[in-house]
Amino acid sequence: MSGALMRAAEEVREDSETLEAREFSRESAANADFSDLTFRNVVFRACCFTGCRFDGAAFYGCTFSGCLLADCRFPVSFWSHSGLMGCKADGTDFRRSRFKDCRLEESSLRYGNLSGVILERVILRDVLLLESVLSESKLSK
Repeated sequence: MSGALMRAAEEVREDSETLEAREFSRESAANADFSDLTFRNVVFRACCFTGCRFDGAAFYGCTFSGCLLADCRFPVSFWSHSGLMGCKADGTDFRRSRFKDCRLEESSLRYGNLSGVILERVILRDVLLLESVLSESKLSK
C-alpha cells in the first residue's frame, strides 16, 4: 500500500476505526486489509486496489471515481449514499453486501459475486454485469 492511504488506514486501526472526510487520488494498494473499517465522506479518485479485503467494511457518503478494484473482497459490506462511478471492479466479491441510496454508474463488475446482495433505492446506469453471480439478490425501490 502506498503513501497517505497506508498511513491513514494504520492510524484508523489504532484509533477509532473510522476514516472520515478524506480524499485519496492515484493511491494504490495490493493485498491490503481494510476489513471492518468505517469510511465516512471519503473520495477515492483514480485509485488502484488489487486483491484487497474490505470484509464487513461500511461506506457512508463515499465515492470511488475512476478506480480499479481488481479481485477485491467486499463481503458483508454496507454502502449508504455512496457510489462507484467509472470504475472497473471485475472479479470483485460483494457477496451479502447491502447498498442503500447508492449510485453505480458507468462501471464494470464482470465476473463479480453479487449473490445475496440487497440493492435498495440504487441507481444502476451503464453497469456491465456480464457473467456475474446475482443469485438470491434483492432489488427494491
